[in-house]
Amino acid sequence: MLDTNVLFTEDEARLFSHGAERLIATAAKETGLHIDWILPDVVSAERFRQMKTKAVNLLIPLARLEKLIGHNLALTEEILSDRVMNVIAADKKRLGVEDFSVDYTKVDWAKVVEASTLRQPPFSNDKTEKGFRDAVILEAFSQLVDAAPSSPQTCRLFLVSSDDLLELAANSRLGNLHNVTVVKNLDELRTKLTAIGAHLSQGDLERIIPEATKVFFAKGEDGSLYYKKGISDRLLAFPEVRSHPDQSFTIVDRKFFIDTPTFLSKQAQTLTFSSGVTIKLKAEKEVPSIDTSKSDIPYAATINALAALLSKSSPSSSSVGLSDEPAAYNALSGYSPTGTTKKFVEYGSADFSVVWKTTLSSTGKLIRSDVEDIVLDSIDWTDEDD
Repeated sequence: MLDTNVLFTEDEARLFSHGAERLIATAAKETGLHIDWILPDVVSAERFRQMKTKAVNLLIPLARLEKLIGHNLALTEEILSDRVMNVIAADKKRLGVEDFSVDYTKVDWAKVVEASTLRQPPFSNDKTEKGFRDAVILEAFSQLVDAAPSSPQTCRLFLVSSDDLLELAANSRLGNLHNVTVVKNLDELRTKLTAIGAHLSQGDLERIIPEATKVFFAKGEDGSLYYKKGISDRLLAFPEVRSHPDQSFTIVDRKFFIDTPTFLSKQAQTLTFSSGVTIKLKAEKEVPSIDTSKSDIPYAATINALAALLSKSSPSSSSVGLSDEPAAYNALSGYSPTGTTKKFVEYGSADFSVVWKTTLSSTGKLIRSDVEDIVLDSIDWTDEDD
């Protein structure tokens, strides 16, 4: 059962993030397990709200476009709502994801109210009083557990959520059951599913994963794969992180973040892992601006807005014309910059998977490790810093 926070994506046309969709599509085949992927109704409703909000925001520039072309495109909020619902239904059907409706007659609402007033998990003990939606997800998961076989050899149940309070509440309520586990993210889920398929115990994982973490990256340890195989240089060789898609931007900062390895497979004594590496990027550009305080420059604010729009929307705006001024400004009624500038900043996030293999020795050590592949999973740019 999946919580909203492990599915979230800024894309208004996708129910699932790329990572979630990839795992759902491939996990059963790669692990040899029968896996049911389940969304409680409250999660579907929350994703609908998120996707619709993003879609409705597109109506604002669309209205400006309609005004420009003098034609009504007849796209309304109601039509967008229908399209979002269609996308959600189509994505679920394509990936075989099942809906789960909570039986609200079986919910002990008195206990829910008590947890809310006392600020007990999953309710937060702060001014936001967050937690009702998480409480409904917990009820859904509890009902799923009640309806499923209780033997770990027959059925394992996972709640995937990055919410700490929901995890606390679920463990408090269901933690004594041997076939129930709460995991924080999809990588942790994949590791546990792979371990089940490879007949590795939880004790094996608790021993292997920390060692695998150090094999791939130990700060300052030249023998770890990250340093020995020059991973940072190999990642920076990807053109997507060397420059911004708009060539008028210059990347001014890069920061590396390394995730805990994800266990992918076991063949004989060869273990395969994927270590996620994220590069956070910051890019800047400065656009010449007219000083609007000078009364002898008519329409200065309008010219500045047009200049910024042209520069922001057109990669060619950085090209240099015969006048040695940016081409985008030569068209603006003959006005030239007066020395002031406006800075634009965008932030990028490039997610890589470094696939590597190692051998599990007879003494339980990881030996003869090597990098097999490096894949750029996704890169996104936004004007908001996360």
